[in-house]
Amino acid sequence: AEDEMKIIRWVVVVGVWAVGSAGAREFSLTRLSAALHSPNVGVRIEGAKDLSQLPDPAVVGLIAIALRDESPVVRKHAAKASAAWKTEESVAMWVEVLRHGRFEDTRLEAAGALGATDDERALEALLNVLKSSSSPEVQAQVAKALTRHHDPRAVEGVRTALHHENKLVRLVAIR
Repeated sequence: AEDEMKIIRWVVVVGVWAVGSAGAREFSLTRLSAALHSPNVGVRIEGAKDLSQLPDPAVVGLIAIALRDESPVVRKHAAKASAAWKTEESVAMWVEVLRHGRFEDTRLEAAGALGATDDERALEALLNVLKSSSSPEVQAQVAKALTRHHDPRAVEGVRTALHHENKLVRLVAIR
């Protein structure tokens, strides 16, 4: 019954939002923000799951909050929600996560997301992290992301990865 009520509540909120109610939009963003700042991990997980339900660029800021959460489950749902956003703000968020993220899982997600965009900032961040990261897993994901870019600098980055000291990075660069 509780799950059914949650679904009904979101159908109403998203439906009202879709027809243009500023109040519903503000209510939804406030509710999500409160959920993501809750001391209860279960509430934060539900909030992170709900991030993908709201069609609003303002959600990108909330996704950034969830990507810094201590819970890997919250971070996983935030990363899934972010996949739909290909805005300037989301690219900036992913660049920040890749360069300075505390958690390797979100840095891996960031590299993948940045590999899917042709934004100049994405390419610069990928190249920088390939050289500077101490994590072979992150460097391997960056090499994979660079293979999707057609810029000559990306090709050079992949060549660099082919000669990396870590076997995983070299193997990913070959593919």
